[in-house]
Amino acid sequence: MPLRTNKGSKAEDAPNDQLIHIGRLPRTLPNCRDEVIAAFEELIERHGDRPFTVREIYEQMRERGTSYAELTAYTAMKRMKQPDPRRPDVLLKRAGKSGSRLVRVVAV
Repeated sequence: MPLRTNKGSKAEDAPNDQLIHIGRLPRTLPNCRDEVIAAFEELIERHGDRPFTVREIYEQMRERGTSYAELTAYTAMKRMKQPDPRRPDVLLKRAGKSGSRLVRVVAV
């Protein structure tokens, strides 16, 4: 008989303050995209609305205790330049050669 490898979701064991709620879906742990958004928001609050590099975003994520690698954050940021059906309100826009800027899209 095979071992039981499906031991439930990580969200069941996580403290309630780490869980996020997305629409009608049950609360889940934040993914890399959510951590990138949170890092952007903290940096904007601290340094103003200016472009940030991947390295600056990743350093902020590390300060918050992320488990993601820098390459994962880079890939998430690259994909965030296209609208995501789960979070259509948040996009990244390239800002010259210096980095990316977080843009909130308002639905009309």
